[in-house]
Amino acid sequence: MKVQSTSPLPKRIQLKRARGWRKPEGSVVITRSSRYGNPFKIGDPGPDGTPMTREEVCRRFECEALPNISAADMEFLRGRDVVCFCKLEDMCHGDILLRRANQETHSSELCTGNPVPQDEVDVEH
Repeated sequence: MKVQSTSPLPKRIQLKRARGWRKPEGSVVITRSSRYGNPFKIGDPGPDGTPMTREEVCRRFECEALPNISAADMEFLRGRDVVCFCKLEDMCHGDILLRRANQETHSSELCTGNPVPQDEVDVEH
């Protein structure tokens, strides 16, 4: 049986190491060590040799890593909250996963250089 979030729209939740904090039931951890993690790191050299920014690592995730995530894995994420360490006010590959897993069409807005507006991303503190 698939456990889905009780909130109307899935959201990104910031993973915390605080004593007593628990991952919400049914949410999926998408940290770097998970199958959904972003292999691209802020500050690592990009294709042109300069350090990559947050926007660049998110774009590279969408253009290069996301196509390798199976349809079954994307279906598993549909309707679920995702949990990572990124600050909620910062862009994150989790925003891309949420958008892709919960939409009918699969456009690659970041691959065309158009960043995802932060007001389209639902986040929870």
